[in-house]
Amino acid sequence: MSDEPSPEALREAGRLVEAAQAYRRRGDLLRAEKLFADLWDFRAAAEVAHERGDRTAELSHLLSANDPLAAAAVGRELEQGSELELRRGAEIYERHRRYLEAGGLRERLGELPAARELYRRGQSLLDVARLERGLGRLREAGLAYEQLLAREPDGTDSLRARLELAQLLLSLARPEEAIRQLQEALRQPRSPLTPSVYEELVVALDGSGYPAAADEIHAELRELAPRTPPRGELVARHRPTPAAGPTRLGGRYEIERLLGAGASGRVFLARDAITGRSVAVKALVAPLEHRAAESWSRFFAEARLVGSLRHPNLVEIIEVDEAHGLVVMEHVAGGTLADRLPPPGSKASPLATALVRRLLLDAVDALAVVHARGVVHRDLKPANLFFTRTGEIKLGDFGAAHLFSEEATQTAGFIGTLAYMAPEQMSGGHIDFAADLYALGAVAFHALTGRLPFPGPDFVAQHLGDSPPAPSSLRTGIEAGWDALILRLLAKDPRARAGSLDEIRRAVERLVGEQAPAASAPDAAAPLGAPPVDDEAVTQPRYVRRSPLPDGAGGPMALGVDTRLGRAVVLETLQAAYLATDAGGRHLTWLRELARHAGPRVQHIYSLSPLPDGSMEVVFEAPSSVVEVDDRERSQRRLAASLTPMHAAGVVHGSIASSIVYQAHGAVLLVAGRAPNASATVEDDRAALAQLRARR
Repeated sequence: MSDEPSPEALREAGRLVEAAQAYRRRGDLLRAEKLFADLWDFRAAAEVAHERGDRTAELSHLLSANDPLAAAAVGRELEQGSELELRRGAEIYERHRRYLEAGGLRERLGELPAARELYRRGQSLLDVARLERGLGRLREAGLAYEQLLAREPDGTDSLRARLELAQLLLSLARPEEAIRQLQEALRQPRSPLTPSVYEELVVALDGSGYPAAADEIHAELRELAPRTPPRGELVARHRPTPAAGPTRLGGRYEIERLLGAGASGRVFLARDAITGRSVAVKALVAPLEHRAAESWSRFFAEARLVGSLRHPNLVEIIEVDEAHGLVVMEHVAGGTLADRLPPPGSKASPLATALVRRLLLDAVDALAVVHARGVVHRDLKPANLFFTRTGEIKLGDFGAAHLFSEEATQTAGFIGTLAYMAPEQMSGGHIDFAADLYALGAVAFHALTGRLPFPGPDFVAQHLGDSPPAPSSLRTGIEAGWDALILRLLAKDPRARAGSLDEIRRAVERLVGEQAPAASAPDAAAPLGAPPVDDEAVTQPRYVRRSPLPDGAGGPMALGVDTRLGRAVVLETLQAAYLATDAGGRHLTWLRELARHAGPRVQHIYSLSPLPDGSMEVVFEAPSSVVEVDDRERSQRRLAASLTPMHAAGVVHGSIASSIVYQAHGAVLLVAGRAPNASATVEDDRAALAQLRARR
C-alpha cells in the first residue's frame, strides 16, 4: 500500500494544493478542479477541465486566469459544439463581460435580439446594424450607423459604416442622403471597400438625375477597376428594390419567425405580402467584398437555374433577389433529416432501412435533375434534406455554404458540412458530380448506423486518409448490399464511386427483399458494377516525386503528385542522420506542432511518414502560382490572424520575412524547406509582420 496521505487527510491538514494534486492523481477530477479553482489556481483548474472534456468549464477558468489567447482557442472549439455548449459558453462570456464573444454565440444559436444587445454592450455597432438590417428593422439599423459615425467619424469602421448606411438609404429611396455619406467615404484613405463606394455613388447619382456626375464618377471607377462594366449595366445591377416596411425582406416578405441560422445566412419563415403564401426566405450574410466577388454572382446565377427546374424532390425556388441577397423558397413543413437522426453519443435507434432506402431514391432523383443541368450541390447533408408532410424527401439549399470558400473548411461554421464533405472538396481539388455521391454515401451511412462514417473531431484528416467501417459492423441484421453500396460511394477516388446515378438507383432498388448471408465480407457483393481493378494503381505509391527542388533544411525536396487525389504536393525528406541530431529532433517536433495548430494561411502539412531507412517523408501543400497583389497589407493582416492559433499554442515560425508568397487568394506562409529558429519568439513573428507592413 502507498504511504501517500489521502486527499481528505491533506485537506484536513490544510495542505490544499497537495490535496488538489492528489485528487487529480486519483482520477477524482471534479473535486480536483473545484479545489484548484477555490485556490484561485485557474490555470490548473482549466487543465483538469480539459482532461474531463468539459470545454465550457475550461473556458471559464481560462477567462478567470486572464489568459485571452488560450481562452480564444477553446472558444473556437466551442463554436463547433452542441446547442447546450453554445448556450453555456455564451453565459460564461457574459459573466466575464466578454460581450462580443457572447454575442457571436447567441447569434449562432439564432437568438438574434439577445445577440444584438450583447453587441451593443460590446460597442460593436456595425454588428448591431447588421443584425437590425437582417431582422428588417431598417430605422434601428440606420440609428446604429449614425451612432458609430458620431462617435468615430474617422475611425477604422467608419468607411464601412458610411457605405452600408448609404446602401440602406438607397433602399429607402433617399438618394441625396446616401450621396452625402458616399462623398464623405471617398474623402477617407483608400481601402478594399473604395471600389464599392464608387459603384454605389454612380448608382445614387444616376438615380437622382445627375447623369453627367455619374459619368464622371464612373470614369474614376474605371481607372481604379478597369474591368468595371458600362454605367448602364452597373446601374441596372445595383439599383435596389425599395423596402416596404420595417418587418419585410426585399420589400415583400413579412418575417414571422427565424427557422434557422448558419455560416452563410439565416432562414426565416415569412408571408408573401402579395400572394399570402408562407415561404422560407434565406437571407445571405456576406461582407461587401464578397458581394463584389465572382462567386456571389455565380451562386445567384446557379440559384436561378435551379429555380427554373420543377421536380417533386427539389425544394422549389420561387424568387432570387441578388440585390438584397435573398433566395425565396417553398416552405417544407416536415422538418429535416437532421431533426430525425439520433444525436452523437445517443443510444437512440438509427432510421429504419425502408426509410433510408426511400431517402436515397428520392435524393438520387433530385440529383439526377440538377446534375443533368450541370449543377453540383456541394453541400449535401441531413440539414438540406427536407421532409414534406406526407413523408417525401426534397433536396434544397444548393451551394450557399461555399459562396465564401476561401477558408471554408477551416472555420467552425462549416463543421456540419465537413462531416459529409468529399476528400477532393476538402483538399481544394477539382469538384464535380462525384462529390455529391460521396456526401450521399456519408448521409446514408449516418442514417443507417446512427453515427457518422468518421466521428471527428479531425474530419479533414479522417476523410482524406482513413477508411470507413462497414455499416454491417455497426448494425446487425441489415442486408448485405448496404455495405457494398455505401463503401463504394465513400471511395476516396472520385472515379471509383459510380458511373452514374442510374447505377446507384438500381443498387438501392435491389436491396428490397435481399437477405444477408451468415458471414458476409464488406466487399462480398458488388451491386454497382465495379470497374476492373488496376493492379498498377493498387501498388503505386501514393506520393510520386516528379521534379527535384533545391534541398531543404533537413534534406532533399521535390515537387510531386498525390496519386490518390490528383493534387500537386511538395515532398521533403528529413534524413535519418539529421533526425538523430538535436536540430533534427526540434525540426520534427516543430512540424508536428504546426500541423496541429497552424491556421489556413500557413502551408498545409498533409502527412509525416517514417521511411524504412529511418528518414521521415513530409508531404506539404504545393503553392499555386505566385502573383503580384495590389493590397499586400490586407493579405498580411489576414495572415497575422491565421497565425493566432499557433501563437496561442506557443508555436513560432521564425523566418516570416523570407517565407511569404502571394497567391490569387492572398498571402501564404511557407514551411517546406524551412527549419525552426530555436531563439525566435512569438513576438519576433509579430514584429516581422509589422515590419513588412511598415515598408509599404
